[in-house]
Amino acid sequence: MRIIGAIAVLTLVSACATPTPTSAPPIPTIASTTTTTATTTTPTVVPVALPADLAGKTAATVEGQLRTLGFTTFRYFLPDGNQIAHDPSWTVVSVEGAGSSVRPDAVIVIRVDKPAPPPAPETAPPLPEPPVEPEPPAAYYKNCDAARAAGAAPLHRGDPGYRPALDRDKDGAACEK
Repeated sequence: MRIIGAIAVLTLVSACATPTPTSAPPIPTIASTTTTTATTTTPTVVPVALPADLAGKTAATVEGQLRTLGFTTFRYFLPDGNQIAHDPSWTVVSVEGAGSSVRPDAVIVIRVDKPAPPPAPETAPPLPEPPVEPEPPAAYYKNCDAARAAGAAPLHRGDPGYRPALDRDKDGAACEK
């Protein structure tokens, strides 16, 4: 037990010997002080001219052109003012500040619209219709002698000038020999 008591006394003594930090402000000294001012230099950002000929190009073309000039932040809006996600195929309607000088760290507002649909492919003009062969004039033979004299005999069913009255045996051939 004596050992435990001795350890406790030593722990208490060592704790009292360590100064405790205070939160009191430091006491000002009367000696003269020299004030030094640190000079900080803010990097100067030089404005860059936004091209004036951006309208009518695709969003991908305009963004690439502006990135080469040092611009990094872009916002895309529809002509009605709604912000949209970047679509590289859309057509640029306008760029705010185009034709003037703008800081490269500025947000560039680009107004885009859906590209016009491609024109319908031209179709070849229709081919002219083949000429319609005129039907032979309807022939009428008074009798088989008239058909033979015209060189049309014998007449078959469907031939011009054939009629059942000239077909005696009704076999589909008229004015047979």
